[in-house]
Amino acid sequence: MSVPRRRHRRTRRLAAAVLAAVLAGGSAAGCTHSRPERDDPPPRGLDIADVVFSPKSALSHRQLAKAAQTIRDRAEAYGIRVQRTRIRNGAVVVRLSVRGLGAAAEERVARLGAPDSVVIRPVLATAGLPAGSVPAGAVPPGAAARFAAMDCGSDDAPPPDVVPPPGPLLACDPDGNEKFALGPPALDGRQVSGAAAHYREHGTGGWQILVALTPDGAERFADLTGRLADGGLPTARLAVVWRGAVVSAPVIRTRIASGEAVVSGNFTERTAQELAGLITAGALPCRFAVTSYVHTY
Repeated sequence: MSVPRRRHRRTRRLAAAVLAAVLAGGSAAGCTHSRPERDDPPPRGLDIADVVFSPKSALSHRQLAKAAQTIRDRAEAYGIRVQRTRIRNGAVVVRLSVRGLGAAAEERVARLGAPDSVVIRPVLATAGLPAGSVPAGAVPPGAAARFAAMDCGSDDAPPPDVVPPPGPLLACDPDGNEKFALGPPALDGRQVSGAAAHYREHGTGGWQILVALTPDGAERFADLTGRLADGGLPTARLAVVWRGAVVSAPVIRTRIASGEAVVSGNFTERTAQELAGLITAGALPCRFAVTSYVHTY
């Protein structure tokens, strides 16, 4: 009687060991048990925001993954620390730290989803402000009346999430000194490979942004600057446009074939580094709106 009892105990111990192994690591056939993915609650006291960025048009998983990286890179350019990004239900879900952003935190986070891109356009005409100055250059006929009436007040500035039209554009100098009639885009974010903030000690001095162009961008930029320098366009100036405003509008005196554009303006070190980081991050394929913003203090 004692021998069968020992065998029975060994059988029960063996069965228990097999069951424990299956529960811990899965069976030999490869079956596993996992919990459904969910967001862990953020720890309190860290000023964490869980944000859902939803695209205005449906995107593929690959496009969403690229957009998630762009949003992460933009956040880092603004000095916002991203803890993680996920793709869920056709949207980009981001957890980030908003410590130090204060009351403007939600507004600044929302700007990460704007379809921003630096665009270079030829200057067709320019006039001083306030309105009424005689324009230099050639204003497109269909825009002459609107250009003459522009005073670059708040009504003339497009919202930051509006994509500028592909054709001619009326834009303002952010300092309120000039208004511009601009030709169609000659280059945009697709022809930019990167950017870096740079402090220039000589000449006009100050913080500038060096924009490195792709081979296609370098060829386009050389063609544009060549036409400007040779008088093939109404003025000899090009405009660097960011969020509907002219950041810089230098006079071009010679063809530039170096594959690098210089953006100058009234930049501080912080604003130059931010803009360089945003240029490098690239543009989003469409606008991403914040459809959920949960702030944990």
